[in-house]
Amino acid sequence: MNSPEAMACRVVIYDDETERAESWKNQLMAMGIQGLKIRVPDHNQFLIELDSLYDRREAVDDDKPMDDVECALDDADILVVDYDLRHLEGHRGFATGEEIAYSAR
Repeated sequence: MNSPEAMACRVVIYDDETERAESWKNQLMAMGIQGLKIRVPDHNQFLIELDSLYDRREAVDDDKPMDDVECALDDADILVVDYDLRHLEGHRGFATGEEIAYSAR
């Protein structure tokens, strides 16, 4: 039989406004879905995680194995990304949620 941890659905919510992402998390948790584990990185952690995603994207672009670069999203089952990232200011080439979603896929 599978352990409860194996049955968990790991969700990561990326938004440059942590309070809004926490609100989305609370709304999802209020639904009472069993096994839902939601992680909302604060703004600084979000930037660090974008760095790892960007490094992985560069590795793939350079025809290097992507597994050589760790990425904070490796354990995520679902990624929720806000499109309008006004406080991101083009961090390492990311300007929109669309670019993050494209890189994460």
